[in-house]
Amino acid sequence: MTKLHVLNEILTEFDETISSELNVDPLGLLVIWSSYGQDIFRRRISSISNDVRNFTLNLFNHAVIRSLIEDDGVVLGKGLRSDPAYGGRGKDSAAFKQACLIYLENAFTYAMIAAQHQKDVETTGVLGISKARRRWDETQGNPRLLFSHESNAHVLVRQNSLGVSGRYKTPLVEMKFFDGAYDYALPESRPQWEKARAQLLAKSKPLACLHKLVREHLTELLADVRRIPECNFSDLPTELKRAFVSAFCSPVVVGAYTRDFWLAVTELNQGAPGALYEVLNQEWTSANQRQERQTADVFAQAAANRLLSADDKTKLEYVRLLEPFLA
Repeated sequence: MTKLHVLNEILTEFDETISSELNVDPLGLLVIWSSYGQDIFRRRISSISNDVRNFTLNLFNHAVIRSLIEDDGVVLGKGLRSDPAYGGRGKDSAAFKQACLIYLENAFTYAMIAAQHQKDVETTGVLGISKARRRWDETQGNPRLLFSHESNAHVLVRQNSLGVSGRYKTPLVEMKFFDGAYDYALPESRPQWEKARAQLLAKSKPLACLHKLVREHLTELLADVRRIPECNFSDLPTELKRAFVSAFCSPVVVGAYTRDFWLAVTELNQGAPGALYEVLNQEWTSANQRQERQTADVFAQAAANRLLSADDKTKLEYVRLLEPFLA
């Protein structure tokens, strides 16, 4: 076949009837949020990680895992120890940590479904709850919980990346609770975990109680001799299920007892994000000021804060000037 014939198989005449339309981010706001916005909030929050309940649930799950790793009294059963994915590292392996995260996320989701008819329970915002409800219905309200890092334990497709632990991983890494490999023993992580222990797990009755019950349940489950330990939802201790719901029944409830902690560890009440927070907080707490305001007005008022450094003021000005320009 000649070179000309080869080209004829690939190229065609120009066709004016063929066109395409790009609808992704037509106002260019993604540019602002993914770059300049993240400079302001230092990757502590994003468009997919901004729910205080999910933030707290993820941190709580990691706190449980960290305590299991550090406790020599928690021993893995023969099946888990012989799993090749654990590579001889046992509780410190990535597979173990992923299995814990998936198991705890699923236990929480099913506990919320079981209690969804209670007036103070809000299931909106619980990741994967639609698929969990289908599995709940298929099993007549008694789904299996598998302790495994493999996809057969997932409720949500690609749960490692799309579930709570995946979506809320980067903010906790940026706050130095662990690194990308879930190493909790970093020198800079120790102060953060001490804050979590003192301000959440020790002082907050809902999380302190839940932490104790989850540890007891997992300690028993992990001793199972099977390669994939499992538990029917109906076999979970009733007290444990109630504690999950009590601690995480709604974002409002979680925000009430974690607000000061998260503002401190995220530092979102300082610098550029702190200026925005002050403007919005004043508006919310003053009944006579509650009105819908333009984003530009909020940023302009925040940028006028005299206590801001030149660098922080520039970050706010970039967004204020770019948004109408791109739109």
